Amino acid sequence: YPIAKPAYMGLLGELVVYQDRSDMKNQKLRVLDLRTGEDRIALEGIEVFGLVDGEVRCVVRKEDYEIYRVEPVTGARELLGTFSVDHEGDYAHYSFASDQILLRFTNSGGTFWSFSLTDGTVTAHTVPKNIREMVAGDDAVFLLAYDEDRQFSTAIPSQENGVYRVDLTDGSCEQVYAGIDDQTKIYVESDD
Repeated sequence: YPIAKPAYMGLLGELVVYQDRSDMKNQKLRVLDLRTGEDRIALEGIEVFGLVDGEVRCVVRKEDYEIYRVEPVTGARELLGTFSVDHEGDYAHYSFASDQILLRFTNSGGTFWSFSLTDGTVTAHTVPKNIREMVAGDDAVFLLAYDEDRQFSTAIPSQENGVYRVDLTDGSCEQVYAGIDDQTKIYVESDD
């Protein structure tokens, strides 16, 4: 199927949900039906989307961050909450957990923020090194963290380099793997 300029694609049954970046000032959430070939716009002006528990969730950036649940077939949307953070960044990275939206900036070092859809609170979390990757699942987030030598773009060796697991229910943090370098990547096999 020919589709627009895609970024961030996901499957919901026979629907391909994707972010159309043809117009960077007005990115769109699009849905392609694999049975009919129909490709339609579900929501305009999105920053990013995620598939969580069989739902489509979108972040729309206005003065604050707005979180929407979008029904992919009808385009109906429900505002789940809004939040802001006391940090400006050059590029935002997001991850979606069951009841949380996670946000970090390229220049936020070892800090990321979680927004609770349950009670509307925003919590700042910090690990000892710069966060390179962030992957959420259920009520936890996994972070790849190390500092980098700017001259050579390689990881600076340290005992604090590693993959960290932050429990989003209580904020506890543990280093789950220490043997990492600048070639280490995080992949998700399952939500647990």
